[in-house]
Amino acid sequence: MQAGSTFNQRSNPSHDHSDGEENALHSGRDGQNKKPKIHGATPSVQNNTGSDQQQTTMLYEPNAFVYRKGVKARDMFQQTLEQNEDVTMENDGTEDTEGGDANEEAEWHQVTRVSARYFTAYTKEDYLTGDTRDEKKRDLVCLLGKAELNITEGPFQVKIDDEPCLKVAVETETELQKMLAIGIDMPDEEGNDVRIHMFKRLDNTKRELEIERTLEVYGLHPRTHRDRIESALGRFGEIERITTRPCTRGVKITASVLFREKKATDGIRNAKLSAIFVGKDMARIRRIGTPELIEWDKTIVAKLTGLPNGTTPLDLSSLLGPDKATFITVPWAPTKGGTQSRRLNEAFVYFPSEEAKAAVTRMGVSFGETKKARWVGLEEKACHLCGEVDHLRKDCVISKEMKEQKAHIRAVKAFQKGKALQVVQGRSFSDIVRNTQEQTNTGSQQRGAVTFQETNKNTIGKEQKKDNKEDNELIKEMVAMNKRLEEANRAMMEQMNNMCQLFMGMMSTVFMSNGAGIGQQEDNSKKNSGKEKGKTVADLPPMGVMVTKLMQMCMEYQEKEKLTRQTRLDKTKLPGTPKHRMEPHLHTGSDE
Repeated sequence: MQAGSTFNQRSNPSHDHSDGEENALHSGRDGQNKKPKIHGATPSVQNNTGSDQQQTTMLYEPNAFVYRKGVKARDMFQQTLEQNEDVTMENDGTEDTEGGDANEEAEWHQVTRVSARYFTAYTKEDYLTGDTRDEKKRDLVCLLGKAELNITEGPFQVKIDDEPCLKVAVETETELQKMLAIGIDMPDEEGNDVRIHMFKRLDNTKRELEIERTLEVYGLHPRTHRDRIESALGRFGEIERITTRPCTRGVKITASVLFREKKATDGIRNAKLSAIFVGKDMARIRRIGTPELIEWDKTIVAKLTGLPNGTTPLDLSSLLGPDKATFITVPWAPTKGGTQSRRLNEAFVYFPSEEAKAAVTRMGVSFGETKKARWVGLEEKACHLCGEVDHLRKDCVISKEMKEQKAHIRAVKAFQKGKALQVVQGRSFSDIVRNTQEQTNTGSQQRGAVTFQETNKNTIGKEQKKDNKEDNELIKEMVAMNKRLEEANRAMMEQMNNMCQLFMGMMSTVFMSNGAGIGQQEDNSKKNSGKEKGKTVADLPPMGVMVTKLMQMCMEYQEKEKLTRQTRLDKTKLPGTPKHRMEPHLHTGSDE
């Protein structure tokens, strides 16, 4: 034990407070190891320092040493543990193998712990100079160093009367009195300096007084709310504080309840309570006002199987009594990845004696007229669903029916493809549990009908998509043909316009030349009137009339071609197409 303590102190020098210089390193020299805080801020209370932290480190160091050294080191480490265990068992015996009387009492070395051996005093942080707590600690160390006082522990931060303080410890009463004599000048209300004592003695019995008012209950569910703990234990007295910590490898928790008055724990001790109900669970009392643990007799126990789902220890409270059971627990198992838990269908009942066990277990336990529970041996396995001992859960009829029910629900959800689960007539959950052949056939037919419906729906959808695709291709071909016809008509109209312009130009040239001849012929006809009777100028067709007729013929031809083209476009339109939409459009499957 001494070697382990030496190794721990070397590996973790921050816990060694025997020297003031090393303690200054621990507190943060020059303000480098700790982040400075604002002056006047409320500090947190530091407790459980020193030997407790050293012991925790000692528990982890051998394992780390073993894993670093390999398999051989594990074997050596195991042998060392076995040898230590043998030596411990020999030392615990009453016989003296080296000689002497066996009945003679062994001699012991009396060792006083540091917390009880040292003398502690505290001072307020306002009495020290510095902006940060580290600076105040250094100022305190320098002040005590000038007074030639050897600090064995501290300075540590504490809170006394809601004020931040620093505490230090010395080894002798003389040094403590010398430290208590140190004074400091502080201004009073009128502004005059008044010398006051800087240090005050710290009462080390505060923690002991808290232990006398503390009650610990063991074996609660990890999700037990503090309101239930306060409701169960608040009837004994006013509660000051409730803290919880995990136990049994994190499966359960231990609740520590601090009462405001000591008479609460005295009342529980006088009532000789060994267990108490917290909600629906039953918890053992671990400590009552003392640091010593209460011994539990867990050798006389019986197992009760076949309980209904959700049975709690409170439901079985009728088995408790002076001449009956003393404690009942119903185990629970984690479900859904550890986020929830469910109670098993079995209970463990503890008795104070074999006579009480025989008196209780000679009768069975019934829940109404249908459900019955039975007593079995501790090593005997039973089904967790029905409680029978002739089979396990995997071979239980209820388990098989539940699997078939889940398989049916999964099949229905797979067919419905994400839709809400619909209730099918003639296929209720009671019929599934009954599992008759008729219902099985009905379920098969219904599943077949659902499959046929889905198949027909898929076939109709595929055919409709195919028809829409063909219509779209046909419309594309018709649109392309209309575009080609429009291009041809446009080219032909341009050719006709060019021909008409060429023809009109030719006729206008002829008209101009013939017009001069006609005017000369008129003059000659006036001079030679009477020579050619029956032929006048009015009888000759003028060229302007001929040109006008030709132009009318061209315009009629253009109108006729336009009407023919419009007729062709009307024939290529789809049925139901509005008349104002001359061009056909693609079919997109809409109702427009």
